[in-house]
Amino acid sequence: MFDILIADDEQLARETVKYLLAQCEQVGKVYEANNGKSALQLARLYHPKIVLLDIEMPIVDGIEVAEQLPKETSIIFITAFNHFQNRTHSREYSDYLLKPFKDEEFYQCLHKACTIQHRLST
Repeated sequence: MFDILIADDEQLARETVKYLLAQCEQVGKVYEANNGKSALQLARLYHPKIVLLDIEMPIVDGIEVAEQLPKETSIIFITAFNHFQNRTHSREYSDYLLKPFKDEEFYQCLHKACTIQHRLST
């Protein structure tokens, strides 16, 4: 099981992702942040293996958050803007979901992240 951090300034987006995560057996604890600064604080405190990041958030944006996370953290960028996609693939363990997304797209990204984390932990 992998602990996960959701960082999105929109509560409805966080609730949707939490609902989808609740359907997965591989998910451990789920932490939530409504801005980038809180995301960094929670990441430093709890060390989640998978982080779901909105890109446009107040205080610190998702790309800045990603740059400060450990390199082995799997990141799934979730955003409504596709013009960020070329800036998000600089990390080895990242994926990109464009809002609105289909459940199966979400689960594909999550499965990929879990597979990577399982491989890294063995």
